[in-house]
Amino acid sequence: MVIDVCRHIRDECSFIWCVLYCYLVKEDLAESIQQVSSMYERGITLSTEYEELLLRFWETGAEAEIFLLGRKVLEMFVLDIGKHVALVSLLVDAGHLSINEASGLLQLSRETNDEGLSDSVRHALDVAWLTNEDRKDGILTPDEDDLLFNALKDVKESLLAVN
Repeated sequence: MVIDVCRHIRDECSFIWCVLYCYLVKEDLAESIQQVSSMYERGITLSTEYEELLLRFWETGAEAEIFLLGRKVLEMFVLDIGKHVALVSLLVDAGHLSINEASGLLQLSRETNDEGLSDSVRHALDVAWLTNEDRKDGILTPDEDDLLFNALKDVKESLLAVN
């Protein structure tokens, strides 16, 4: 039973990431909508909230639904670390997350296993940790300098280079 639940969550996250990737990285609205339209054929079942956002996107093609979906996925911390950081970078670049929000969404445990993460993702996590520490110490907030913004920009550029 536990294995089935874990498999379902992994499948749900993979599907959602695929839809987000098609739209935000490949900038292919048609492919993203096609992914959503295949959801039931592929036997993908999603939580009601995710399903409703995807169906509204499928019906309207409105990017607002994709950005809401992305924010919801980030708030729930359901993606693996690399994809989580990549999605943060994409939403910051698109103007749908502030640097302060991004910094908060990148408050991950320093004990996190970073094996297999790209250099740009590791760097973004390190910078986020430093900016969060500066915020706690009252030195400055993440939006008061460009370090985190530039680190997230590097993550996005590395995603585009792979695409």
